Amino acid sequence: MSSQLDNCIPKTVHVVGKNLISHGNVSLDCLIPDCTWSGISENILDHFQQVHPDHIWWNGEKDKIITVHDITKPSHKVELIVAHSHLFWFHIKNDLESGNLYAACQHIATPNDDPNCRFMIRTVLKDKTCVSCVSCSTETRPHTEDLDKVLIDQKCAVRPIKKLSCFTNENNDVSFDVSISKIYYFQ
Repeated sequence: MSSQLDNCIPKTVHVVGKNLISHGNVSLDCLIPDCTWSGISENILDHFQQVHPDHIWWNGEKDKIITVHDITKPSHKVELIVAHSHLFWFHIKNDLESGNLYAACQHIATPNDDPNCRFMIRTVLKDKTCVSCVSCSTETRPHTEDLDKVLIDQKCAVRPIKKLSCFTNENNDVSFDVSISKIYYFQ
């Protein structure tokens, strides 16, 4: 499994002539609330397997149901996603102050990424009867971009909490179908 994931581990590089020279891994902090782990990208998957196994999503290309429990209370859920041989941070933030539920995805970039390739995250809300749904696709943001700025600038899926009542169950839980797609842009 680790050899399969070697390509998705971000490395830092410098340029010598026209060649990229690898110099280790990108420094990362664990984004799970209240976790103080800090290390290199090579070790982030091991950290999540040992400490946060319920917060790894191994196959982000396929739909997964993410549930936000009791949207009447503030929350911030974080998952590490492996999709298309890349790593992503996925955030669901229920912000009562702004009155919005946010779904943001940040790509942990590698220096050898194809410049014609981007990633889109798709979130789908379905009503209780599954008769109607609301779908939103947004481009993933760089992991180096400040999350608060991503949310404030609404560079992610945003749902007003007041309009979620037809999507909640008796416990005020709301669920999303989520997936990540690889998109090629040719110039």
